[in-house]
This record gives sequence, C-alpha cells and structure tokens, in this order.
Amino acid sequence: MLIHSFRSPKCWSLLALTLIAVGCGQHGERQGSGAINAPAGDPAGAITEPVLSAEMPLAEFLQEQLSLTASVDNALRGHIISCMAAVGFQMDAAMAPAGFVAPNAASTRYGLTDLDRANARGYHSGEGGGSQVQTASPDSDQPGYLAALLGDGPIASRGISDLNDVEELVATVGGGCTGEATVTVFGNADSYFAFREIFNVMEDVANRSWEQVQDSPEFRTLDADWAECMATVGVTDYSNPVEPLQQVWDDTNVTTREVTIARADVTCKNEVDYVQRASALEGAVQERLLSTHPMLVQNFVAVRDAVTARLAG
Repeated sequence: MLIHSFRSPKCWSLLALTLIAVGCGQHGERQGSGAINAPAGDPAGAITEPVLSAEMPLAEFLQEQLSLTASVDNALRGHIISCMAAVGFQMDAAMAPAGFVAPNAASTRYGLTDLDRANARGYHSGEGGGSQVQTASPDSDQPGYLAALLGDGPIASRGISDLNDVEELVATVGGGCTGEATVTVFGNADSYFAFREIFNVMEDVANRSWEQVQDSPEFRTLDADWAECMATVGVTDYSNPVEPLQQVWDDTNVTTREVTIARADVTCKNEVDYVQRASALEGAVQERLLSTHPMLVQNFVAVRDAVTARLAG
C-alpha cells in the first residue's frame, strides 16, 4: 500500500491491487447528481466522525483509515487462500501481508517533522531491507488453478468516478475465489463499488487540494517564512522544504551537514508553525471542493463500519 510522496500529484493508493482487480477504462462523462450513496440499510446520518478541518484535513483523515485498508487486505488474502485450499490448491502463505505501521501523516504531507529522526538520520528514511520479491504460488502452474482463482471472468463491474463525476476507471469483482472473498468481506458487489468510489473521490480531493494550495499566495508566504528562518541559521540554499527533502544525499552515510540542515528544517517548521498553517490552508480548499459531496465522509464511515462489522463477525 503506497502513499504519494511529498508534493507529488500521484493519488493515494490505499488498497492492494494484487487482489482487488481494477481495469483502466476510458475517461468519459457520466450523468449524476454528485452524491455518492452508502449501501442501503447503513445509517450514514447516525455516524460520528471527526469533522474535516484545519485539525483534521482530508489527507490526515485518509491516513487514519490505513489500519482499515490493511485489515481489508488481510481478510481478502486470507479468504482467497482458504477458498483455494478447499478446492485443492495451495497458495503460499507468504502472500498474506505481514502488516505495517502507518507513517506519520504530517511527515507524509509536509516532509521531515520529527526532530529526533532529523538528529539521528537526517533525510535518510532508515527503512532498509530493500523490496521483497513476490514468488509464485506452489500450485500456480497446475491445471485449473487460474479458473479456481478467477473463475470465468468478472462477475460484476462498474465505472468509478472522480470528484467531478467523470468516470476515471472501471472496478471489477472477479469470479472464482477472488470474487467469493470480495463478497464475503464487503457483503455484495454494490458495497465494494461504493467503498472504491468514495475512496477514489477522497483521494481526488486530497490531490487537487494539495496542488491548488501550493499555487496560493498564502502558501508561498509560508514557504518564504520557512526559508527566512533557515537563513538565520546559515542555510540559504533552499526556498521551500521540498528542496532538501529531494536532494540527493550520500547513499551510505548520514553526514554532519545533512543532519544540520535536517535539524534546521524541522526547527524552522516549528518556528513558523508550518504544519498547522499548511493544514489550515489546505483544509479551506478541501471544504470548497467537498461542498459538491456534502455526505461523502458520512457515507464513507457507514461503508467502513459495515465492512468492519463483517470482519469482526
């Protein structure tokens, strides 16, 4: 599960696409009111959730949902592995995710914000380990394996729209064990499609607001305040926090200069109240964008809670 990098226009990919099959469809206009409804029977209006605001802009709200998407991913994989075993096919248990710790939302959005990390690692991530290589399932070359996994093709599909109600992609519910897992976790195809579309609109809003707010005079002032603070401690090479973050640093060693700049970066963010001011600016843009979908968060919470209840059952 990937989170877009600092100031990147890429969307927040919050669902593992290895098991949730999504086909890219042609872009096209779709008629609609702009309202995305929760599945029938879910009391969206009764759900209580933090209000999107300067204290909880959409980027942070989405960050809070990562534990849910990890649980959904785990459940889907577990059901598929069990289903395949029931019809005589072994799937490598290593395919099931081992879990993860969600990154700090402000660090994802605004770059380095942790002074202890700056002192210890500078701009180095410290993740280590490299990427894991996905191996094939032991029985993947056996006759009937793909038919058991995917059936004869998708059992349902639907266009998924963005904020402006423009069809952006086509989501599908596969056949075979993949489809059984999706229906088991979500209850039915409509609930799955609602989940995908609500998330897609939220991601669209998060990306659009981040792009728009950076073009505002207020945000340029914020960057200038940060740069002025950096200059007071002798760091004059950068006009905004993205520049040191994207600089190519020594691959193997954290240098004294890197730590000095990283420490000044975090200190100056605190001095000029960078994260809070940036969040407030972005929150105002999001409020305007979300005005076309006034029930978006409530409907998402209803779908989320229905899925959570099924996982708990």
